[in-house]
Amino acid sequence: MKKKDFTKCILAFLFLFSLTACTSQNPAAPEEENVAIETPSGIRGLGKIEMTGMDLKTGKAVGNEILTEKVNVLMVWQPDCYFCEEEAKAMEKILPELENTKIIGLVVTEDKEAAQARVEEWGLTFENILLRVDQIYGISPEIQTTPSVIFVNEKGEEIAEKQLGALMGFDTVDSLAKEWKARLNALEAME
Repeated sequence: MKKKDFTKCILAFLFLFSLTACTSQNPAAPEEENVAIETPSGIRGLGKIEMTGMDLKTGKAVGNEILTEKVNVLMVWQPDCYFCEEEAKAMEKILPELENTKIIGLVVTEDKEAAQARVEEWGLTFENILLRVDQIYGISPEIQTTPSVIFVNEKGEEIAEKQLGALMGFDTVDSLAKEWKARLNALEAME
């Protein structure tokens, strides 16, 4: 095969491959960043959640009635997730300093005992709600990794962009807690 023919074959292959290659972007997501999305809350690009789950401590069914503060931080975590442990401990550390903010753990597992063991092991005092995987997708289909965080008001309306995945670049729970404290103070200050 001549060099010229070989080059044409390679270019043709690359062209065809580029038409079928995977992308890390969600194909259903709008391509423009500045697309206005109408939501029940009236906040551009953000929606309203409807939550149902089981209180890990009491075993009782709960829903949006537990959203009692101006800022409710819904931290989605799993018992076997290292980064979830770091985020949960950071949230726990700043909990006493928050005035108009409630932290609620959304534990995605069907293993209640494992979730309870982690709450005890990690020293968590904030409320934790047990959810099945299908329930978290019902709350927010964008959440496909843990830890993730949703910020809502007492009506369940999202008040800030979700944090999908762990905050990276923090080498200690203290430095992570400091970052979360700054972010949550900014949310508390919003009207």
